[in-house]
Amino acid sequence: MAVRWGAGLSHLAVDVTLILTHGNVPDDPVCETRKLSTTASGFLPRIAALRNELNQHHYDAIVSLMPYCNLLALLANTWRRNSRTLTIISEHTIHAELNRTDRLAQKIQWSMARLFYRFADACVAVSHPAAADITASCGMSSARIWVVPNPAAEGVSRPLTHTDTERYRDSIAVVVASRLVRQKRLNLAIEAAHRVQEETGKRVRVEFFGTGPEEEALREMAEGYGIEAVFHGWVNRWHDHIPEDGIVLSTSRTEGFGNVLVEAAARSVPAVVSSKALGVADACIPNVTAKLVMGNSSDDYAKGLVAASRMIIPDVTTWLDRFTDEHASSLLMHVIEESSIRRPHHCMKDLNWLPSSDVLSVHVTSDRKE
Repeated sequence: MAVRWGAGLSHLAVDVTLILTHGNVPDDPVCETRKLSTTASGFLPRIAALRNELNQHHYDAIVSLMPYCNLLALLANTWRRNSRTLTIISEHTIHAELNRTDRLAQKIQWSMARLFYRFADACVAVSHPAAADITASCGMSSARIWVVPNPAAEGVSRPLTHTDTERYRDSIAVVVASRLVRQKRLNLAIEAAHRVQEETGKRVRVEFFGTGPEEEALREMAEGYGIEAVFHGWVNRWHDHIPEDGIVLSTSRTEGFGNVLVEAAARSVPAVVSSKALGVADACIPNVTAKLVMGNSSDDYAKGLVAASRMIIPDVTTWLDRFTDEHASSLLMHVIEESSIRRPHHCMKDLNWLPSSDVLSVHVTSDRKE
């Protein structure tokens, strides 16, 4: 997401520098990119290194992504003497729910975030529920929180709208685009597929787009239920490979947004997701592009899949235009300009970005918790 934002602002004639806290500089960066220079690894040396970077280059704004880099930016810049650099943090997750299952290090990180986020000049949230989470958890005024949705529809080929539901007459392909990890509760996809097959008599299969440690367990489970399971591995443009009889299913307990829901809508493919996932309603139009089921059990998802097989996705081009690089960049630019107005004697010249190298891949951004 950092690269997408950086490229978008560069197109608006903004001078952008991408600073990496981990990993190496990519071979074909979209803007000036360099590694944060530190003599030792760890959080404290990175704070000192970033503070030195800010002192040397006098950036007008620093925009960070996710808790680790948000804290790094805040601690490096907030109490810097005579600093005129704006600190704009961003959140892509709903932590109030995830904090119950997070590892100890992540809980400590979020506890620090709750103390320090209020010192940011602005916070960019990926969805309205994510924004509400920041307001409630961190005591940050809503006046400094802005919603900028992910440009999930950018680059997705948009087919002609389907005019009937004949494609689901004999079979249904349950499409899951996700990391194959336990917290995604992908066993529910197989259980729901089995229930739909038993109740409708249709041939139901599950097609996974993604990799992870749970693949073998999912294979065994599907075999036990008598459900055909196809594992495509990691596919960069997975939405181009959705079968004709596909319905996208998300079984995540919590989502800050839900890129796959927008991508499915752009392909005129219905989706099923639980309203308990909280942030997903920003990424779909209920009963138009997706079925929002009330619960999050396999029975709930099975009912949603049957209902979705009767859906015809209308032309939602105007809505999809909200999820483009151009729109996201313009919204982010608005946030920076408004924050600059609030800060006295501030003049915009350059922008500085602080992502970790792991955020450079869009497909993991919505799933990452640090």
